[in-house]
Amino acid sequence: MIKTAKKGVALLLSLLLMLTVFTAAQIPAAAQDEHSAVYYVYNDLVSYGPDSAMFLTAGARFYVRQEIDGEPAEPPILASPYVTVDPTPVLLGPDVFGRPQQQYYRCTVSENVPECMAMSGGFLMGFEDPVFCKSCATITAEKKELVATTKDGKVYHDGDTVVLQPGETVLLSFDLTGGAEIPSSAWSTSETQFLVPGWFADGLRCAGFTVPEDPVFEGDMFYASVSAGEGLAAGTQGVLPVRFVQQRHVFGENAIGWENAMAVYRGDLYFKVAGEQAVKPGDVDGDGEVSAMDARYALRRSVDLEDYSEGSPAFLACDVDGDGIVTATDARLILRASVGLEDLEKLG
Repeated sequence: MIKTAKKGVALLLSLLLMLTVFTAAQIPAAAQDEHSAVYYVYNDLVSYGPDSAMFLTAGARFYVRQEIDGEPAEPPILASPYVTVDPTPVLLGPDVFGRPQQQYYRCTVSENVPECMAMSGGFLMGFEDPVFCKSCATITAEKKELVATTKDGKVYHDGDTVVLQPGETVLLSFDLTGGAEIPSSAWSTSETQFLVPGWFADGLRCAGFTVPEDPVFEGDMFYASVSAGEGLAAGTQGVLPVRFVQQRHVFGENAIGWENAMAVYRGDLYFKVAGEQAVKPGDVDGDGEVSAMDARYALRRSVDLEDYSEGSPAFLACDVDGDGIVTATDARLILRASVGLEDLEKLG
Protein backbone atom coordinates (compact mmCIF):
# COMPACT_ATOMS: atom_id res chain seq x y z
CA MET A 1 0.00 0.00 0.00
CA ILE A 2 2.88 2.38 0.81
CA LYS A 3 4.39 1.62 -2.57
CA THR A 4 1.05 2.34 -4.27
CA ALA A 5 0.74 5.61 -2.35
CA LYS A 6 4.21 6.64 -3.45
CA LYS A 7 3.28 5.94 -7.06
CA GLY A 8 0.17 8.08 -6.66
CA VAL A 9 2.16 10.95 -5.20
CA ALA A 10 4.76 10.64 -7.97
CA LEU A 11 2.06 10.73 -10.63
CA LEU A 12 0.35 13.71 -9.01
CA LEU A 13 3.63 15.61 -8.86
CA SER A 14 4.30 14.71 -12.48
CA LEU A 15 0.91 15.99 -13.59
CA LEU A 16 1.40 19.20 -11.66
CA LEU A 17 4.77 19.71 -13.30
CA MET A 18 3.45 18.94 -16.76
CA LEU A 19 0.40 21.15 -16.44
CA THR A 20 1.87 24.03 -14.45
CA VAL A 21 4.13 26.36 -16.38
CA PHE A 22 7.17 28.01 -14.87
CA THR A 23 6.20 30.65 -12.30
CA ALA A 24 4.65 33.61 -14.07
CA ALA A 25 3.70 35.83 -11.14
CA GLN A 26 5.60 38.78 -12.58
CA ILE A 27 4.05 38.44 -16.05
CA PRO A 28 0.75 40.18 -16.81
CA ALA A 29 -2.04 37.60 -16.84
CA ALA A 30 -3.36 38.89 -20.16
CA ALA A 31 -0.03 38.15 -21.84
CA GLN A 32 0.42 34.58 -20.61
CA ASP A 33 -1.65 32.89 -23.33
CA GLU A 34 -0.73 35.08 -26.28
CA HIS A 35 2.11 32.99 -27.67
CA SER A 36 2.82 29.28 -28.18
CA ALA A 37 5.76 27.36 -29.59
CA VAL A 38 5.77 24.23 -31.74
CA TYR A 39 8.91 22.17 -32.36
CA TYR A 40 9.74 19.82 -35.23
CA VAL A 41 12.53 17.32 -34.61
CA TYR A 42 14.11 16.14 -37.84
CA ASN A 43 12.74 12.71 -38.82
CA ASP A 44 10.35 12.44 -35.85
CA LEU A 45 6.77 11.62 -36.78
CA VAL A 46 5.12 14.06 -34.37
CA SER A 47 5.40 17.75 -33.64
CA TYR A 48 5.88 18.99 -30.08
CA GLY A 49 3.55 21.71 -28.85
CA PRO A 50 2.14 22.95 -25.52
CA ASP A 51 0.05 19.79 -25.14
CA SER A 52 2.92 17.32 -25.58
CA ALA A 53 6.28 16.39 -24.05
CA MET A 54 9.72 15.96 -25.61
CA PHE A 55 12.14 13.37 -24.25
CA LEU A 56 15.65 14.69 -23.58
CA THR A 57 18.05 11.78 -23.25
CA ALA A 58 21.51 12.38 -21.78
CA GLY A 59 24.16 13.13 -24.41
CA ALA A 60 21.69 13.06 -27.31
CA ARG A 61 22.13 15.17 -30.44
CA PHE A 62 19.21 15.99 -32.68
CA TYR A 63 18.01 18.72 -35.04
CA VAL A 64 15.11 21.04 -34.22
CA ARG A 65 13.02 23.59 -36.08
CA GLN A 66 10.73 25.87 -34.05
CA GLU A 67 7.73 27.99 -34.91
CA ILE A 68 6.24 30.60 -32.60
CA ASP A 69 2.68 31.51 -33.57
CA GLY A 70 3.36 29.92 -36.96
CA GLU A 71 6.53 31.91 -37.70
CA PRO A 72 10.05 30.36 -37.74
CA ALA A 73 12.16 31.10 -34.67
CA GLU A 74 15.85 31.35 -35.56
CA PRO A 75 17.54 30.00 -33.57
CA PRO A 76 14.96 28.02 -31.62
CA ILE A 77 14.49 28.35 -27.86
CA LEU A 78 14.18 25.17 -25.81
CA ALA A 79 12.78 25.61 -22.33
CA SER A 80 15.33 23.35 -20.67
CA PRO A 81 18.61 24.12 -18.89
CA TYR A 82 20.00 20.82 -20.18
CA VAL A 83 20.01 21.68 -23.90
CA THR A 84 22.56 23.68 -25.90
CA VAL A 85 21.43 24.99 -29.30
CA ASP A 86 24.02 25.61 -32.02
CA PRO A 87 23.10 29.02 -33.51
CA THR A 88 24.30 28.04 -37.01
CA PRO A 89 21.43 26.69 -39.14
CA VAL A 90 21.79 23.49 -41.14
CA LEU A 91 19.76 22.74 -44.27
CA LEU A 92 18.33 19.23 -43.88
CA GLY A 93 15.92 17.24 -45.92
CA PRO A 94 13.88 15.77 -47.28
CA ASP A 95 12.68 14.23 -44.03
CA VAL A 96 10.81 10.95 -43.43
CA PHE A 97 7.70 12.53 -44.96
CA GLY A 98 9.53 13.70 -48.08
CA ARG A 99 9.02 17.33 -47.10
CA PRO A 100 11.41 19.78 -48.82
CA GLN A 101 14.62 21.00 -47.27
CA GLN A 102 14.26 23.36 -44.33
CA GLN A 103 16.60 24.97 -41.83
CA TYR A 104 17.18 23.10 -38.59
CA TYR A 105 19.46 23.71 -35.61
CA ARG A 106 21.56 21.09 -33.87
CA CYS A 107 20.69 20.57 -30.21
CA THR A 108 22.93 18.79 -27.71
CA VAL A 109 21.66 17.45 -24.40
CA SER A 110 24.01 17.56 -21.43
CA GLU A 111 25.62 14.31 -20.33
CA ASN A 112 24.51 15.10 -16.77
CA VAL A 113 20.73 15.21 -16.64
CA PRO A 114 18.46 13.87 -13.90
CA GLU A 115 16.84 10.62 -14.98
CA CYS A 116 13.12 10.72 -15.70
CA MET A 117 12.23 14.09 -14.22
CA ALA A 118 9.19 15.79 -15.76
CA MET A 119 9.53 19.54 -16.34
CA SER A 120 6.91 22.06 -17.41
CA GLY A 121 7.46 23.97 -20.62
CA GLY A 122 7.56 27.68 -21.18
CA PHE A 123 9.93 30.59 -21.67
CA LEU A 124 9.99 34.38 -21.79
CA MET A 125 9.97 36.26 -25.08
CA GLY A 126 11.15 39.81 -25.63
CA PHE A 127 13.38 42.08 -23.61
CA GLU A 128 11.63 45.43 -23.04
CA ASP A 129 8.21 43.95 -22.38
CA PRO A 130 8.62 40.17 -21.91
CA VAL A 131 5.67 37.85 -22.36
CA PHE A 132 5.29 34.18 -21.61
CA CYS A 133 5.40 31.64 -24.44
CA LYS A 134 3.85 28.22 -23.91
CA SER A 135 6.08 25.35 -24.93
CA CYS A 136 6.15 21.58 -24.82
CA ALA A 137 7.05 19.94 -21.55
CA THR A 138 10.23 17.88 -21.29
CA ILE A 139 11.03 14.52 -19.74
CA THR A 140 14.67 13.62 -19.09
CA ALA A 141 15.99 10.09 -19.45
CA GLU A 142 19.25 8.18 -19.09
CA LYS A 143 21.80 7.82 -21.85
CA LYS A 144 21.30 4.99 -24.34
CA GLU A 145 22.33 4.65 -27.98
CA LEU A 146 21.13 2.70 -30.99
CA VAL A 147 22.69 -0.71 -31.59
CA ALA A 148 21.93 -2.49 -34.89
CA THR A 149 22.86 -6.14 -35.30
CA THR A 150 22.79 -8.11 -38.54
CA LYS A 151 21.36 -11.62 -38.63
CA ASP A 152 24.93 -12.98 -38.88
CA GLY A 153 26.08 -10.98 -35.83
CA LYS A 154 27.79 -7.87 -37.21
CA VAL A 155 27.16 -4.85 -34.99
CA TYR A 156 26.63 -1.22 -36.01
CA HIS A 157 26.07 1.82 -33.79
CA ASP A 158 24.23 5.09 -34.21
CA GLY A 159 25.69 7.01 -37.17
CA ASP A 160 27.55 4.04 -38.68
CA THR A 161 27.38 3.22 -42.38
CA VAL A 162 26.38 -0.18 -43.74
CA VAL A 163 28.13 -0.80 -47.07
CA LEU A 164 26.23 -3.13 -49.40
CA GLN A 165 27.38 -4.73 -52.62
CA PRO A 166 24.99 -4.38 -55.59
CA GLY A 167 22.30 -7.03 -55.17
CA GLU A 168 23.12 -7.63 -51.48
CA THR A 169 20.43 -7.81 -48.76
CA VAL A 170 21.01 -7.29 -45.04
CA LEU A 171 18.68 -8.15 -42.15
CA LEU A 172 18.98 -5.91 -39.07
CA SER A 173 17.53 -5.97 -35.58
CA PHE A 174 17.61 -2.90 -33.33
CA ASP A 175 18.23 -2.45 -29.61
CA LEU A 176 19.58 0.12 -27.15
CA THR A 177 22.77 -0.01 -25.12
CA GLY A 178 21.83 -1.22 -21.67
CA GLY A 179 18.54 -2.69 -22.89
CA ALA A 180 15.20 -1.31 -24.01
CA GLU A 181 13.75 -0.41 -20.61
CA ILE A 182 13.86 2.92 -18.79
CA PRO A 183 12.65 3.99 -15.33
CA SER A 184 9.50 6.10 -15.53
CA SER A 185 8.15 6.48 -12.00
CA ALA A 186 8.45 10.29 -12.20
CA TRP A 187 6.00 10.55 -15.10
CA SER A 188 4.05 7.30 -15.15
CA THR A 189 2.31 4.93 -12.75
CA SER A 190 4.63 2.18 -14.01
CA GLU A 191 8.12 2.02 -12.53
CA THR A 192 9.60 1.14 -15.94
CA GLN A 193 8.63 1.43 -19.56
CA PHE A 194 9.60 -1.03 -22.27
CA LEU A 195 10.61 0.59 -25.56
CA VAL A 196 10.17 -0.76 -29.09
CA PRO A 197 11.96 0.34 -32.29
CA GLY A 198 10.39 1.54 -35.49
CA TRP A 199 12.23 2.40 -38.70
CA PHE A 200 11.17 4.75 -41.46
CA ALA A 201 12.43 3.76 -44.89
CA ASP A 202 10.92 6.22 -47.36
CA GLY A 203 14.24 8.03 -47.72
CA LEU A 204 16.07 4.79 -48.50
CA ARG A 205 13.40 3.82 -51.01
CA CYS A 206 13.67 7.19 -52.74
CA ALA A 207 17.42 6.63 -53.05
CA GLY A 208 16.75 3.29 -54.79
CA PHE A 209 17.16 0.78 -51.97
CA THR A 210 14.50 -1.89 -51.47
CA VAL A 211 12.93 -2.01 -47.99
CA PRO A 212 9.73 -4.05 -47.51
CA GLU A 213 6.97 -2.43 -45.48
CA ASP A 214 6.75 -5.39 -43.08
CA PRO A 215 9.56 -6.75 -40.91
CA VAL A 216 11.04 -10.18 -41.56
CA PHE A 217 10.06 -12.55 -38.70
CA GLU A 218 12.27 -15.49 -37.81
CA GLY A 219 11.38 -17.24 -34.57
CA ASP A 220 11.08 -14.62 -31.84
CA MET A 221 13.22 -12.12 -33.79
CA PHE A 222 12.13 -9.51 -36.29
CA TYR A 223 14.36 -7.69 -38.74
CA ALA A 224 14.40 -4.74 -41.08
CA SER A 225 15.37 -5.92 -44.56
CA VAL A 226 17.42 -3.56 -46.75
CA SER A 227 18.57 -4.47 -50.27
CA ALA A 228 20.79 -2.72 -52.81
CA GLY A 229 19.41 -3.48 -56.26
CA GLU A 230 21.73 -4.65 -59.03
CA GLY A 231 21.15 -1.41 -60.92
CA LEU A 232 22.04 0.96 -58.07
CA ALA A 233 25.02 3.16 -58.89
CA ALA A 234 28.18 2.86 -56.81
CA GLY A 235 28.24 5.42 -54.02
CA THR A 236 24.45 5.65 -53.75
CA GLN A 237 23.62 6.60 -50.17
CA GLY A 238 20.60 6.79 -47.89
CA VAL A 239 19.66 6.99 -44.23
CA LEU A 240 17.34 4.84 -42.13
CA PRO A 241 15.95 6.75 -39.11
CA VAL A 242 15.22 4.47 -36.15
CA ARG A 243 13.01 5.71 -33.32
CA PHE A 244 12.32 3.99 -30.00
CA VAL A 245 8.91 4.69 -28.47
CA GLN A 246 7.00 3.34 -25.49
CA GLN A 247 5.52 -0.07 -26.21
CA ARG A 248 2.23 0.93 -24.57
CA HIS A 249 1.82 3.65 -27.19
CA VAL A 250 1.78 1.23 -30.13
CA PHE A 251 0.40 -1.99 -28.64
CA GLY A 252 -2.51 -2.67 -26.30
CA GLU A 253 -5.95 -1.36 -25.48
CA ASN A 254 -5.07 2.34 -25.16
CA ALA A 255 -2.40 2.50 -27.88
CA ILE A 256 -2.19 5.74 -29.86
CA GLY A 257 -0.19 4.32 -32.80
CA TRP A 258 3.20 5.00 -34.34
CA GLU A 259 2.07 8.23 -35.98
CA ASN A 260 1.28 9.77 -32.57
CA ALA A 261 3.93 8.16 -30.36
CA MET A 262 6.68 10.45 -29.08
CA ALA A 263 10.26 9.33 -29.71
CA VAL A 264 12.22 8.54 -26.56
CA TYR A 265 15.52 7.58 -28.24
CA ARG A 266 16.63 8.48 -31.75
CA GLY A 267 19.21 6.85 -33.98
CA ASP A 268 20.21 6.88 -37.63
CA LEU A 269 21.86 4.15 -39.68
CA TYR A 270 23.39 5.03 -43.04
CA PHE A 271 23.60 2.82 -46.10
CA LYS A 272 25.91 3.03 -49.10
CA VAL A 273 26.42 0.99 -52.24
CA ALA A 274 30.04 -0.16 -52.50
CA GLY A 275 32.26 1.79 -54.92
CA GLU A 276 33.15 5.40 -55.53
CA GLN A 277 30.44 7.99 -55.98
CA ALA A 278 30.46 10.05 -59.12
CA VAL A 279 30.97 13.70 -58.12
CA LYS A 280 28.80 16.36 -59.74
CA PRO A 281 30.76 19.64 -59.87
CA GLY A 282 29.19 22.22 -57.57
CA ASP A 283 26.79 19.80 -55.86
CA VAL A 284 28.46 20.06 -52.45
CA ASP A 285 25.55 18.72 -50.38
CA GLY A 286 24.94 15.83 -52.78
CA ASP A 287 21.26 16.47 -53.34
CA GLY A 288 21.60 16.29 -57.13
CA GLU A 289 21.21 20.05 -57.69
CA VAL A 290 23.61 23.01 -57.79
CA SER A 291 22.18 25.76 -55.62
CA ALA A 292 23.12 28.91 -53.72
CA MET A 293 23.45 26.71 -50.61
CA ASP A 294 26.22 24.76 -52.35
CA ALA A 295 28.00 28.05 -53.03
CA ARG A 296 27.68 28.92 -49.35
CA TYR A 297 29.22 25.60 -48.33
CA ALA A 298 32.12 26.15 -50.76
CA LEU A 299 32.72 29.64 -49.39
CA ARG A 300 32.74 28.29 -45.83
CA ARG A 301 35.22 25.58 -46.86
CA SER A 302 37.46 28.23 -48.42
CA VAL A 303 37.92 29.83 -44.98
CA ASP A 304 38.01 26.50 -43.10
CA LEU A 305 34.53 26.80 -41.58
CA GLU A 306 33.74 23.39 -43.11
CA ASP A 307 36.09 20.43 -42.73
CA TYR A 308 35.62 18.55 -46.02
CA SER A 309 38.86 16.62 -46.33
CA GLU A 310 40.89 16.83 -49.55
CA GLY A 311 39.73 14.19 -51.97
CA SER A 312 36.32 13.74 -50.35
CA PRO A 313 33.23 14.03 -52.61
CA ALA A 314 32.24 17.34 -50.95
CA PHE A 315 35.74 18.80 -51.42
CA LEU A 316 35.89 17.73 -55.06
CA ALA A 317 32.43 19.19 -55.66
CA CYS A 318 33.65 22.51 -54.18
CA ASP A 319 36.83 22.63 -56.28
CA VAL A 320 35.07 23.35 -59.56
CA ASP A 321 38.08 24.97 -61.25
CA GLY A 322 40.21 21.87 -60.51
CA ASP A 323 43.22 23.67 -59.02
CA GLY A 324 43.34 21.42 -55.94
CA ILE A 325 42.19 24.06 -53.46
CA VAL A 326 38.83 25.57 -52.55
CA THR A 327 38.68 29.35 -52.83
CA ALA A 328 36.12 32.13 -53.01
CA THR A 329 36.44 31.86 -56.80
CA ASP A 330 34.99 28.34 -56.65
CA ALA A 331 32.10 29.62 -54.56
CA ARG A 332 31.46 32.40 -57.07
CA LEU A 333 31.42 29.95 -59.98
CA ILE A 334 28.99 27.67 -58.16
CA LEU A 335 26.70 30.60 -57.41
CA ARG A 336 26.73 31.60 -61.11
CA ALA A 337 25.98 28.00 -62.09
CA SER A 338 23.03 27.92 -59.71
CA VAL A 339 21.29 30.57 -61.83
CA GLY A 340 22.41 29.18 -65.19
CA LEU A 341 25.28 31.61 -65.86
CA GLU A 342 28.03 28.98 -65.74
CA ASP A 343 28.53 25.43 -67.03
CA LEU A 344 30.66 23.72 -64.39
CA GLU A 345 31.07 20.56 -66.45
CA LYS A 346 33.35 22.51 -68.83
CA LEU A 347 35.66 23.68 -66.02
CA GLY A 348 38.44 21.88 -64.16
